[in-house]
Amino acid sequence: MSRLPDAHGASPDEPTPEQREAHIGELRDKRHARRRRLALRSGLATLGVLLLVAAFAYWLLTTVAGRDLLLAQIKARLPATASLTWSSAEGPASGPMTLHGVHFRWNKLDFVARTVVLDPALRPLLGRRLRLDAMRIEGATLDLPPNDKPFELPRWPDSLPQITVPLALQADDIRVDGLRVTRQSAPLIDITRLRGGLDVSSGRLAMSHVAIDSDRGRFALHGTYAPADDYRTDLLATALVPVKNSRTPLRLGFVARGSLEAMDVALAGAAPGPVRVTLT
Repeated sequence: MSRLPDAHGASPDEPTPEQREAHIGELRDKRHARRRRLALRSGLATLGVLLLVAAFAYWLLTTVAGRDLLLAQIKARLPATASLTWSSAEGPASGPMTLHGVHFRWNKLDFVARTVVLDPALRPLLGRRLRLDAMRIEGATLDLPPNDKPFELPRWPDSLPQITVPLALQADDIRVDGLRVTRQSAPLIDITRLRGGLDVSSGRLAMSHVAIDSDRGRFALHGTYAPADDYRTDLLATALVPVKNSRTPLRLGFVARGSLEAMDVALAGAAPGPVRVTLT
């Protein structure tokens, strides 16, 4: 009698364990190759985008057309009641960029400058903020609007000054040579030289070692004043003011620290005798 085949024997078409391992390895290699192709395509797409961004940045910062686009963006961010014009422009947007015959109007405020030199930061305009590494102004006049408010006794804190600007400005190095400030053409102060840094936006003013030489005296300012933040203040100011018919100038130092809830104010100096006032 012949022997029946073993029911548990391997089928001749069934792959061996070695063949299964080889097939799994082949699938794994294909999967890895597909991942490499996808990564390569993604990398090439990212590189293409970066090259386009770099080309646009180069065009914006080094060409006349890029400079004009930047200036147009600055004008577009001004409020409807403000206008900015200039007679001619020189230099790329990467700086230094020189504007001649600058005329800025905002409501009843009027500013005219013979020359304004701007050195924008790498990100010159984000949102409504103009960021400058340096700014130089020569031969300028600022005419302030008339004060139409009737006289009122000072009230706390309404008598404290507010900060309102058409465009937030941050300039690390400001140099002004010649700035006459008037009100309805009547002279207020003639600034011959100003140096320092400035960061101003509506509701906040920060000054960094601002030094002013003028016909009214020499002044220095450093610190912050933020009426929008509960009038938070950390300000130091000094003044050296000539006195008519006297060889001894008036010397004053002013310090204010705190907020609307608690503010410490001190005034000291010589006028020409000793002066010392402290308010808390």
